[in-house]
This record gives sequence, C-alpha cells and structure tokens, in this order.
Amino acid sequence: MLNFYGNPFMFNFMQFSMLQPMSGLQNYYFNPMQNYNFYQTPYMNSIFHNQNQTYNRAKGERLVQNALKGLPQKPPKEPLCAKYVKTAVVNSGLGNYVYGNGEEAKYMFRNNPNFKEYTAKGKDLKHLPAGAVVVYDANERVSDTNGNEKRIGKFGHVLFAKGDGTGISDRKENFIPVTDNAYVFIPV
Repeated sequence: MLNFYGNPFMFNFMQFSMLQPMSGLQNYYFNPMQNYNFYQTPYMNSIFHNQNQTYNRAKGERLVQNALKGLPQKPPKEPLCAKYVKTAVVNSGLGNYVYGNGEEAKYMFRNNPNFKEYTAKGKDLKHLPAGAVVVYDANERVSDTNGNEKRIGKFGHVLFAKGDGTGISDRKENFIPVTDNAYVFIPV
C-alpha cells in the first residue's frame, strides 16, 4: 500500500481533492514561499474572521498577469467582465470555462477547488490580495471610493483584485466597488 505521507505529490493531490486546508507545518514542508497564511497579517485577520485557509500567492499573481494580458485594446461597449475573468482562469490553468454572466460566476468559483469562498466587509474589499475574485449580484447597490452610490448592471459583475485596491475585469478598474454583499473567492 502507498504511504501518502511519504509521497508529497500524492499528499498534495489528496489535500486538494478532499478540499481540506493544509496545516502550517505541511505548507512549510511543501513550499514555504508559495503559500501565505492569512493569519500572518493584521488586516487579513479583520477580513477573514475564523477562516483559516492558505492564500496561494503564485496562483493569485498568475491570475492577475493573465487577466492583464487578456484585456482588449479598448473597453468593450457591452459588459464582458465574466468572459474575461473566466478566460484568465482557464489561461492560468485553474479551471474550465463555464458559461454564464457576472452574477452566475459565483457558482463557477464555488465549484472550483482552486478557490475558497470567504465573507468580507465592504470596507475591506480594497485589501484583498492579488487574484482574489469579487462577484456582485445584479442590481446590487455599491459605492465608489468617494462614497458615490450606483447599481451593478442587470447581469451582475465579477472582477479580480490586483492587490493594490484596484481591479481587473474586461477593463482596468480604478477601485473595487464597495458593498457588504459581495462574494469573495481566494485562490488556494
């Protein structure tokens, strides 16, 4: 019988296939530079209460790079945020393309073992790490950095956080829209 603990590749496969977070000791054993524990930073403590999961920085940065590479020369006339976000996921090797609009993207990310869903307060969305995905329901009330309110469109919205308070979808976004009702998915 195969000893899964003696074979780090098989153990890694089992961890992802069973959707269980790896402990800090296991993270150190496999690759201490690749994974980053949210409990190591104070602002992440405030965002991800009691949700001990490891953020995979390499996956997050790969998502942002592929999203930036895939941006159209000019922003499209119709909203195509879901198309560009899902294409970046596929190009990063982190999932299959699943059809649906921005609001429906939450179902795709919930079923993707490369992402873990978290709850976050609206004021904390600007602190999300690179590659985090934010999904908004259709017609959701959001505000910008100046507190001006607007509504998300009738198909919802999805974007990647760049890690600097801005976002990427089918265009570069100067801020991440603020609401307490957003769905947040972190690459793990």
